[in-house]
Amino acid sequence: LQESIESGRKDNEKRLKDLEKRGAKFRKEMSKRFDKIEASDVVEDTKAQIEKIQDQVEDVVDNVKEKLNSIKAA
Repeated sequence: LQESIESGRKDNEKRLKDLEKRGAKFRKEMSKRFDKIEASDVVEDTKAQIEKIQDQVEDVVDNVKEKLNSIKAA
């Protein structure tokens, strides 16, 4: 009976260590995937901000052109 208990304990310890390793590997993989998702969101936000700035610059350039054309016409 004692040998059976010791054998069971050893098996449980092996299983626990295996689960710990698998859990660590899973956490690491999920962390990588989460970082990729965050990076993707940052890239998309940055692109949107750049497009907004480009639109604003184009509006300013158009306004300056209109003012110069109106000055030339006058």
